[in-house]
Amino acid sequence: MSYRFTIQASNPRFLAEFDADDTNLSDAVQTVFPLEAECALLAWNWVYVPLTYKYDLSVMIDDVIGLIDSMLAEPSGNRTIQWPSNTFAATWKIEWGGGITTVEAEWISVLGETEAMLARKPKVILESSGFIGEWRRPLEVIFSALTSAGYGTNLPGMDRLCGLVSKIGCPGLLYRD
Repeated sequence: MSYRFTIQASNPRFLAEFDADDTNLSDAVQTVFPLEAECALLAWNWVYVPLTYKYDLSVMIDDVIGLIDSMLAEPSGNRTIQWPSNTFAATWKIEWGGGITTVEAEWISVLGETEAMLARKPKVILESSGFIGEWRRPLEVIFSALTSAGYGTNLPGMDRLCGLVSKIGCPGLLYRD
């Protein structure tokens, strides 16, 4: 089977709004990205799933950072993530080792109602560096939007986000030269 896993970050507009009441990355991401902005597009075995920055990536960000941190620090491991958004609800069982990452997914609810198509192709297998690289551009977009809105090291998680973006080597497939 030919596997496909890419993330198109798109070019979402963001608001230069700072909310001093935001206490974490998730809150701040929801503040700076309006609902009506471009979505990121996750290609899962040629099925495209929109990810809103405001309500999907905002609630996924801590899990993404934790996963990528672990994958960069540990040569092998596994993790199960239950993505919590009601427009991107899925359980991913992720295993990595020997330079290869396997993700098996159970799809519950996604924008576009493509769950049945996704369920027919529940697994992706790719190089670990490629899987990690796919997350680089969306994280860069989020970091840039937060920085432009005035969020800095006073926001818990910003240092970790900045450090992670700088540690991810190659960009995703769609962003390579």
